Amino acid sequence: MNSVRVLPRVVADQIAAGEVVERPASIVKELVENSIDAGAGRIEVNIDHGGASRITVTDDGSGMSPEDAVLALESHATSKISSIEDLHELGTFGFRGEALPSIASVSRMTLLSRRHEDSTGTRIRVEGGEIIEKSEAGAPAGTRIDVADVFFNVPARRKFLKSENVEAGHCMDAIKRLSLANHHTTFLAGKNGRVTRQLWSAEDLAERVEQNFASMNLKMVHDVCSEISVAGFLAPPAKARSGAANVLTFVNRRFVRDKGLIRSVWQSYSGMLDPGRYATAVVFIDMDPAVVDFNVHPQKLEVRFSDPGRVYSAVTRVLTGFVSTSPWQAPGIEASAFEYEQPVTDPSGIAEGVSSYLRAQQSSMPDHGISRESWPSRPRPVDMTTTQRSMDSGSVHEQSGTEQKADPVRYIGQARERYLIFEDEDGIIIMDQHAAHERILFGRVKEGWKSRNLPSQALIEPVTVELPESLEALAAEKADDLALLGLGVASFGPGTVVINSIPAVLSGVSPEKLFFDALGSFEGAKGKSVEDQIDDVIATMVCHGSIRSGQELSRQEAQAIFMQLEETPYAGFCPHGRSVTTRISFSEIDRMVGRG
Repeated sequence: MNSVRVLPRVVADQIAAGEVVERPASIVKELVENSIDAGAGRIEVNIDHGGASRITVTDDGSGMSPEDAVLALESHATSKISSIEDLHELGTFGFRGEALPSIASVSRMTLLSRRHEDSTGTRIRVEGGEIIEKSEAGAPAGTRIDVADVFFNVPARRKFLKSENVEAGHCMDAIKRLSLANHHTTFLAGKNGRVTRQLWSAEDLAERVEQNFASMNLKMVHDVCSEISVAGFLAPPAKARSGAANVLTFVNRRFVRDKGLIRSVWQSYSGMLDPGRYATAVVFIDMDPAVVDFNVHPQKLEVRFSDPGRVYSAVTRVLTGFVSTSPWQAPGIEASAFEYEQPVTDPSGIAEGVSSYLRAQQSSMPDHGISRESWPSRPRPVDMTTTQRSMDSGSVHEQSGTEQKADPVRYIGQARERYLIFEDEDGIIIMDQHAAHERILFGRVKEGWKSRNLPSQALIEPVTVELPESLEALAAEKADDLALLGLGVASFGPGTVVINSIPAVLSGVSPEKLFFDALGSFEGAKGKSVEDQIDDVIATMVCHGSIRSGQELSRQEAQAIFMQLEETPYAGFCPHGRSVTTRISFSEIDRMVGRG
């Protein structure tokens, strides 16, 4: 018996489907691309139960003859190319000829199509890749494809699908990306029979971008560099979010994920963004199709450039020159602060970048001596049940049940507006002010979450934000957790939410930034325990509210941080794992200078 054999067509199609059809959103993308290639001026998409139950795409494009309708279900059948040379001059989305047969092999699909010049159309029913009915039928001009029971015959694939909201969000994101690249086409999208998004034919790219990002204050730049056209729609750096999901890049109208392009967009902000944070950006790159290859990924999401350095350089040069002009800030107008319904009374609230509890303690803090045992080099819980603090002769002492007194600690000063320097009997303690404050705030927020009693601060004017539907689903799923963390968030229609309150401990931080970073942390922590997820979210949130490097502190503020830290569990490390303090003993210093 021969060991090499040709696979049955159904098996081969299902293997191809594994590459092309990752989830319902992949089906939406492929079918809508076919509609665009057919010249459709109007495309309607409806999904039921996240697309797993049903996906219907209807267009008014050119339609198909009965013969073409049958051929379109054959592997590698396409009207887009006819020779190798055509691959180097691609002007259409689809060209592999795998989409329809791959989709049909893992679903129950009905195709209804009619050309404008024909009086009747063709209906074809396919189940698991096998045609079970072909008939003449009345139909409007164009094509309607109905895909039901996705992965019904591949249960192993179906069980990997996420919740209905998550899958629906991915489908809507696919429509958004395709609409951005095809502004002349009208897109109507719905879920479970209800229209949720209407994107009418737009005059130009700017109008279509505005339809999708109405509240993002995107500014446009367009220029040509090295024969590469770059059109960018960029958000202010203040609206940056964790992760690059909000950076959309298109090459010759095709959405692609390319790390080099994303890095070029990030570099265009010239040091305005922290590593891992990206401002929302929609960037269109148009270039000679002969020097770009899309035929490197089954879903056509990746791209290969013949000269990538030239492309990345062109993007960076065009965008950098624009970003450097700070187009979002009107001359002489300062960014407004957020207003709250009442003053923050929580003792650890942040105000004007420095926590109010630091200022509140200035009147009672001495100008010298803080008593504290040597800071641990490893994280450890601090048991405060048998510890009392008292003040005498300008020094703070720690007294335990045995009345032992620790050595006094004296504040020396601040170095590079980054490190707080203390001295005790044994040596020098160097404290990272940002890491220390992060640890303090983390402890307070975590304790508030555990006790279900974290103070929140209501906003006088709720903040409205737009977000991808995939994140909208996550926000709905995590609404209770966000509320326990002090973030009050409510739905405000498709793709929009309003933020009503934030944690009082972080009252000086942008509500939008807190919200998106909290969602980003939840998304990145999938698979972890609930408490570990919450730890990740809190660590991200308090990073924004902590005293920053480069911020000058008074003696009293520095001493207050020291005192607050002594009451904080696991004080040796910040929530991200960096050391809060470093000790250099006097004996080490003596050896360094030759006294040892």
